[in-house]
Formats: sequence, C-alpha cells, structure tokens
Amino acid sequence: MCIRDSRQEEHRLFVDLVMPEAEHLRSMVRSGVLPRDALFGMDSVGAIPYVSELRVIDRLGLNDAFVARSGGSSPESLVAHGKRASWAYAVEAGADVWAFDPVHTLVREDGPKLAELTANARELRVPVYRADAGEGWVLVGLLPQGPAAAGARFPRLRFESLVDGS
Repeated sequence: MCIRDSRQEEHRLFVDLVMPEAEHLRSMVRSGVLPRDALFGMDSVGAIPYVSELRVIDRLGLNDAFVARSGGSSPESLVAHGKRASWAYAVEAGADVWAFDPVHTLVREDGPKLAELTANARELRVPVYRADAGEGWVLVGLLPQGPAAAGARFPRLRFESLVDGS
C-alpha cells in the first residue's frame, strides 16, 4: 500500500466517524435549534462544516486565513499544524461553541467520550458546558461569549457546567 492509499483510507475512516455528528448538527440547524449563523471552533473540520451547514473556525489554520498567518517564525509555526487559534481569537471572532475535544462538539449521551470529557474538564478545572442536543446526542464545549450569551443565542438548549454540575 502506498502512502497516498494509506492517507485516503485514513480520511475515509475519519469521514465515517464524523458523519453521524455532522448530520445531527445539520438537523439542529434546519430545525432551528442552532441558528444558521452559529460559529463553532474545532481542530479537525473536514466534513463537519460541509454537511452541518455551520460556520466553523479551523483552529489549526488549514482553512482559516487569520490562524494560518498568526504565530511566530519557528519551524513548527511555519507549517499549518504548527498554528493554533487562540482563545482571544475565539472571543473576538464571536465563536459560540469552542470544542473541548479536538474533533467533536457532539458526543453520545451513553458513550465513553462524554465521561472522558467530563473527567478531563473537572481535572483541569476548565469551564466546559454540555447541553442535551436530542436523539441521544450531547453538545459539549466551551462558550467563548459566556453561558448567558450562549443561552440567548440558543434558547432551545439548556447549558450545564461539566465541572460543577450547574
């Protein structure tokens, strides 16, 4: 198997992994649970913005000119994956949800990922929130504009802290 074939297989497996999440996000947009102009931030954007119809900040800068042009002149910062969007950029850009997980903003209520993210948020004391997203999905992320603003932007979602349970 050549490198190209290996990368194609890796991409196909990733698409298979995120498609259910992307499709549920799209249903949330189409049903009005998420506004069409909602702005999410995550590391691995791939199919999620295309399928979900959401605007997404690519926190690694592959698809975000601001992030791609930011950073220093070290060898690590000259390549795309050496860049990272800052929290200040999330706030300034008006991001609504900043994924706590590099990839997922939706996880299954009954899956191991929710317990893992909850434990990590509590250990790190990071202000991560969750909201029931319907059909067994939970929206998980930080809220750059704050929980009150998120509640106003997403009135059909009820955000609760993963750290202190409120």
